[in-house]
Amino acid sequence: MTRPPPRLFVLMAASAPAALVIVRGSSDWVHLVGWDTSHDTITPGAWFHGRIDAPRCDLSPDGRLLVCKLYKGNRASTEYTDCGTAISRSPWLHALAVWPMGTTYGGGGRFVGEPSLVLRGRRAIKNILSIRRG
Repeated sequence: MTRPPPRLFVLMAASAPAALVIVRGSSDWVHLVGWDTSHDTITPGAWFHGRIDAPRCDLSPDGRLLVCKLYKGNRASTEYTDCGTAISRSPWLHALAVWPMGTTYGGGGRFVGEPSLVLRGRRAIKNILSIRRG
């Protein structure tokens, strides 16, 4: 039996020569890879045992921050739920902020300017957060 090829999803930064490649293999593992498009170099990033809803992810205009919807499923044994939205530095998944969802509907977000982010709720746009860079 042949294994299916990995699925690739690319997020491009709007104002910088940077991108993030989300690589999903045949199992529940996801790999994040940073891509410097001006020098065509890659930086291997985080591995995640779960699912990342790639269409609900976004890269900040400068390519430094990532907002993504994560789904851990039954493997989650923390005080958080099995699904949530997180902000991290690309291409890593060490969360700077986390919003637990409690459901697989909604989640994720979009950057709407240099320091602003819109998070998606269950039914509509739910929250606007200003992010300060340190």
